[in-house]
Amino acid sequence: MLSSRQQKTQISLYRACKNNSVLRAKSALDQGASIDLPDGTAGQNMPIHIAAMFGASHTIQLLFERGADLHAKNQRGRTALDVARRIGEKEAAALLETLAEGGRVHLEGSGDDDDDDNEQAQLSLFDACRSNEPLLATDAILGGADVDAADGSTASNRPLHVAAVYGACEVIELL
Repeated sequence: MLSSRQQKTQISLYRACKNNSVLRAKSALDQGASIDLPDGTAGQNMPIHIAAMFGASHTIQLLFERGADLHAKNQRGRTALDVARRIGEKEAAALLETLAEGGRVHLEGSGDDDDDDNEQAQLSLFDACRSNEPLLATDAILGGADVDAADGSTASNRPLHVAAVYGACEVIELL
């Protein structure tokens, strides 16, 4: 059984795979998220399957570089390549084929498709922490805010710290 913190980190990795957010995926992996843990859905998809489903090529490459098993099968007996082909994610399928054959790939761009939305969500989360608004905090988290991300201050405060400083008890309970 995962601790609450481990669950949040793992969920952050699953979201990163869905949104092709390489920075969030790196952060989640660096904080201990498992590259091989199924997501708990009926399909029991691992992060590599989720990235394949959503055509998250940059995240696929990161997961591969971090040791994801390209031949791992989900509950339905499908590899990430099978999933990408089945859904019609041609770029992801081509990448997975190349990686499985031992080829090297250079992808253009960063893969962080949702940077602007995440930045706004992150700002909203810190606002919610200062004003003790749990509904705003929930919306921000669902919108992509990272509960473990530091603010831009020299102290690098996390949302929980900001909520504590402002006495935002309801938001603290949520976080």
